[in-house]
Amino acid sequence: MESLSQLKKLDDMLRHIYDQHKSDPTDIWIDDIKDFVKISPDIDLNELLPILNKLVKDKYLDFHPRETQKTFSFSNNDFTLETEKYYSITFEGIFFIQIGGYVAQEELKSSDDARLKKLEKRNRKTQNKIKNFTVWIAIGAIIASAYYLYFLIQDLCDCQFIWQK
Repeated sequence: MESLSQLKKLDDMLRHIYDQHKSDPTDIWIDDIKDFVKISPDIDLNELLPILNKLVKDKYLDFHPRETQKTFSFSNNDFTLETEKYYSITFEGIFFIQIGGYVAQEELKSSDDARLKKLEKRNRKTQNKIKNFTVWIAIGAIIASAYYLYFLIQDLCDCQFIWQK
């Protein structure tokens, strides 16, 4: 189980990208995300890529690399291709953050676990009651069988038992 602070970081990042998407539905450049991380008290810049990779892995974000030309020397017209990282939120990501994100999912899971344990405990109690009831029914059936067997033997052999004398 991941700690709630780690889940909150994932939620904060996804919520920030969702808010950006609401105001401007284009892809978000990684430098814009880095600016958010710099002002966020919970997220460290070293955690940025692992958080984004987790959100991409869970299919809440899409990753869009774009190659751009960066000029390093104006006199020689030298240039190099550089890959810039852009991210966009998916429909699943929008829906997921609207229903509460990772923290709400974890709380729901723990409440479901507690509910399941409660149901299992109730089920064990019910099984014990059924087992005890079955034992009492078996004892009653044995007593009733012995009682009717006594009358059957008495009618068949027409004999008297010691206690009937």
